[in-house]
Amino acid sequence: MKKFIFIVLLSIINFTTYSQKSNHIISGLDLNKDWFSLTNFSVLTYYTQQSQNEEQPYVFSDFEYYYDKIDKDFLNIGFTSLKLGFPKNQQSNLNNLPPSILFAFLNYSSLTEYENNNKNDFAKISSILIRQFGAPNSSVKASWGASFEWKFENAQMILNSTSNDNQIILSYLK
Repeated sequence: MKKFIFIVLLSIINFTTYSQKSNHIISGLDLNKDWFSLTNFSVLTYYTQQSQNEEQPYVFSDFEYYYDKIDKDFLNIGFTSLKLGFPKNQQSNLNNLPPSILFAFLNYSSLTEYENNNKNDFAKISSILIRQFGAPNSSVKASWGASFEWKFENAQMILNSTSNDNQIILSYLK
């Protein structure tokens, strides 16, 4: 009987975890906002970015204009690059165009710097994400690094640390 109750509880937890919807807000960064609200860039900037890299399905942009609305504990991690990916060929509809992708990179200059700092930085980032989204759906720890994955009904988020590239990457995909 105890096994049955445990299996039922585990199934309920698993079901509610996978059926959870994300509100697309990460530490104050509202990924429901449009191109203009997040970047404060013009249509010309979008068009220029789009034409520079025709193979990419997205226009990538920074969003420093929006930093004052993002939680300081997230920004204080010290990401070396934060980028939003907006779908291409949408320049006539930018006031209604939210990003589809967020990338946050924390690059280390050497393997030594990675080995000295990555565990602490990965723990800081993951604790922020776990406070907001709960425990990850899956995790991996290996010789190359570590990975946490959150799966939502309408999005996926991955936090990945890899010694091969001396970096931590947070990716959020709608």
